[in-house]
Amino acid sequence: MPWQESKAILLSLLVIAVAMIGVGILSFSSRISPSDDSENFSNKEYLKSQFEKLKFRYKIAGKYMYYYAFLLAVALNVAYFVLLAPFSDLIRILTHTGLTVMIFGIMHFSIKRRLKKYDKSLQPMMKQLEKLLTEAKKLIEALQSGRVFL
Repeated sequence: MPWQESKAILLSLLVIAVAMIGVGILSFSSRISPSDDSENFSNKEYLKSQFEKLKFRYKIAGKYMYYYAFLLAVALNVAYFVLLAPFSDLIRILTHTGLTVMIFGIMHFSIKRRLKKYDKSLQPMMKQLEKLLTEAKKLIEALQSGRVFL
């Protein structure tokens, strides 16, 4: 794209870059990592944080990726608005409509595929983490009430 010739195309590229960086940051923040802090290590807190990160992955795929698709569609339509200026209005409208439908269609199907993958891989982990957190909570309550002797 001749981004030097039009501020709209430059703006379009910047919106796409910001959207990609945003998705990268969201993905990075939801990664599961081992705990390196052995001094302040708490199994319960570690399990809670990992559980929250897994839930956040679902939120990224189910919600934020649609925002990304919207920003991508807007940015590309702005760029094509400038690039297709010499063509007739009908060609421009068809191109913009086709581009928007294509972007949302591809994103929708890839999001649904990702969520199905998460259902197979992340759901079992989340259920196990939930079970461990429930057991830890019950044990702590039992210890505090004095019903369990070590």
